[in-house]
Formats: sequence, structure tokens, C-alpha cells
Amino acid sequence: MKKIISITLLIIWLLTIYYFSNQHGDISSMLSNNVNNVISFINVLYIRKLAHVFLYFILGVLVINVLELYNVKNLFFYSFVFCILYSISDELHQYFIPLRDCRIIDVLIDSISSYIGIKTYILLKNKLF
Repeated sequence: MKKIISITLLIIWLLTIYYFSNQHGDISSMLSNNVNNVISFINVLYIRKLAHVFLYFILGVLVINVLELYNVKNLFFYSFVFCILYSISDELHQYFIPLRDCRIIDVLIDSISSYIGIKTYILLKNKLF
């Protein structure tokens, strides 16, 4: 049951990232602006980059959790590689969405964020169990 829940959460999160990436640039900007209006001291660019950090931190945690359930060897390596490849595919996907861009800096932000998520998972797992 734990495997089913973990895999389901991972799939939902992958689809969440895909959903946000699949939005037309105008809609994506509007959502960022709405959040920006709530937090008026943060500029839209920061909101977008913080969204990357949040989404990929959680992705890193979910990926390592699923791979751990299957006793994958080199757990950190494969978790990190999966997150990097997903980030690259996500940016390539955005290239084909109107008014969206494919940016290397976003892959870097996503990769660092997933790295931190994976490391956080490992640290908490070692401390708590």
C-alpha cells in the first residue's frame, strides 16, 4: 500500500509540474501576477523562480521515496538524474508552448532544488529512523 501511495503522489506531482508548464504564457503570467499582488514586495520573476524551487524540491523528495521503496542501488544518483532529466524535458516542453521559453537557468534551479529535496529526505530519514 505504501508503494501505491508513494507512486501515486509522484505521478500527481509530475502531472502538476506538466500542468503548470503547459499553460499559455499569458495565463502563466496572470497566475504569477495574482500571487504577486498578494505578496506585493516580491517581483513576478522571483515568484516564478520560487515556484521552480518548490516544485522540484518536492519532486526530489517524492522520487527518492519511490526509488527507496524499490531498493534501488545508488539511490541518490538515480533520484538526482531522474529529476534533472525531468527538468530538461519540462523546459523542452515549454519551448512549444506559446509565450513560454526553454531556459537553461531554470534547469539549473530545478536541479539544485531537487538536490536539496533529496538531501533533506536523506538527512531526515537518517535522523528519524
